[in-house]
Amino acid sequence: MHHNKPAHSVKWHLITGALFVLAGAGATRFLESGNLLAWPQRALLDSMPATLTSTPSQNLLIIAINDDDYAERFHRRSPLDPQQVAEILGGIQFFAPKAIGVDLDTEDWTPGDALRVPATPGHLLWARLFTADPAGPLRIAELDKVLGSEGAGVCYGLTAMQADSDLLVRQYPSEYQLVHGSQTLAYPSFPIVVQHLVTDGSCPKESPAPSQAERTEANWDENRLLIRYRGAGHEIQKISAGALMDTVQLARENLEH
Repeated sequence: MHHNKPAHSVKWHLITGALFVLAGAGATRFLESGNLLAWPQRALLDSMPATLTSTPSQNLLIIAINDDDYAERFHRRSPLDPQQVAEILGGIQFFAPKAIGVDLDTEDWTPGDALRVPATPGHLLWARLFTADPAGPLRIAELDKVLGSEGAGVCYGLTAMQADSDLLVRQYPSEYQLVHGSQTLAYPSFPIVVQHLVTDGSCPKESPAPSQAERTEANWDENRLLIRYRGAGHEIQKISAGALMDTVQLARENLEH
């Protein structure tokens, strides 16, 4: 025989469930405010690559200056010799890329140094550094020079990826902000400009109207873009500058014969 539950029993279950939900929400809020969830969140993020199928991208390649290159080509001297950098970039241009992102400090370059770099066929994008403003993690106090200039006519993107507390970089900002009196300028980050160059050939510059609200320590994690460094089509192959130049030399010798 079927018996209906007393109304007070149903009401008691609803009240109990609501209390558990509120307690759970309060506990989550407490853990987030105390940054106590950062470790498990990062552990989950770091475990994702191991569960995904990873295949190297056919569209991206990192040319790295390794220890051997630094010793043999640059004689362990910094800043790097612009002529040697130009030769490496010429080697990359030999393979007719769509775009080249140069993540090197070129503040001390001269106009003559810049002219040594082959400007075609691949679009050139240069990294630009800046001095951070103590007022915020993504605020610009002063821009460094790029290619030894103030950046007129140069395609560049700003680089300043902040690491998490465990010294790993997992995310990157889309832009940085520079305040000029009552005006705020937003400068796109290096990865964003790379994406534009590859997809439509454009090189976005600073904008007088920031696309996002000002970043602070409180909302820093909410405004960063996740680096998809693994997963299908997101693993990037890397070769040394020396291996690249050896390949270019062999290719040129084959063309001559």
